[in-house]
Amino acid sequence: MKVKPDVGENTQTVWLIDWRHPAGNHFAIAEEVAVAAADTKAYGKRPDIVIYVNGIALGVLELKKSSVSVEKGIRQNLDTQKKIFIEPFFSTMQWIMAGNDSQGLRYGSIETQEKYYLSWKEDGSGGNPLDTAMTQVCAKARFLELIHDFTVYDAGIKKLCRHNQYFGVKAAQDPVRRREGGIIWHTQGSGKSLTMVWLAKWIRENVRDARILIITDRKELDEQIEKVFQGVSEGIARPGLCEPSRGNERGGLQRRAGGCDQGRGLLLREPAQRGKAPQCRCHRPQTLRARHAASDRHVHPG
Repeated sequence: MKVKPDVGENTQTVWLIDWRHPAGNHFAIAEEVAVAAADTKAYGKRPDIVIYVNGIALGVLELKKSSVSVEKGIRQNLDTQKKIFIEPFFSTMQWIMAGNDSQGLRYGSIETQEKYYLSWKEDGSGGNPLDTAMTQVCAKARFLELIHDFTVYDAGIKKLCRHNQYFGVKAAQDPVRRREGGIIWHTQGSGKSLTMVWLAKWIRENVRDARILIITDRKELDEQIEKVFQGVSEGIARPGLCEPSRGNERGGLQRRAGGCDQGRGLLLREPAQRGKAPQCRCHRPQTLRARHAASDRHVHPG
């Protein structure tokens, strides 16, 4: 947030959470937090567990006994978010969870419908499924990372990552730093488009002068991925066509419509370049390869 220390002084940016150094934050857990309802005629609510970071409520957990289904806890979370109850309390919430000792943990974001709640799957001790999942998801560094690096607004709808998306992106980070390639395999419907979004965002933030090229094998997938990236406010360009230059039909290409269409592809642009056509460099393939092969990331759909 922007603050001005005093009259006449420059505005400064104050980070309410230290995302880079999780240990530098203050974590707290509160039980049975009493919150008054917005409607004076309605009853107040008491979320079972609330997770605070630097005094900001970022996570809430509704607990049920083993004989009561997790789904009831999910519906209770949805109920408390209604305007007549404690909707304002959820204005800073990032992870909304429900769980019991038999079914484990389910999670979603604000207003996530019951059918879209997710379960976290990760190798653990094999003990209590709820305790195992909470230890994995709510570890200080992991919890902040999931909020900062793996949360997006897709066309205005807040979405959290699945476990396979998280571990896929994490596994790709070290090879990208070493300027190596790799493949992330997906099954149909496993969220490959958002995996690409989260990996692309990480590359843009952590790899200097990176250029990200997305290559697809069919028009429908091209349009789908373009829609997803635009939905999360990422500038994306669809390359145009290149044709042989006159007088140099042996392979010389001239730029037309701002790019090339050697197969299908999409090029992510820097925010400052939105509205401008990307420069086509296909007539200088060796230069392009030498300058950008280390930072280009080809994401192959599963």
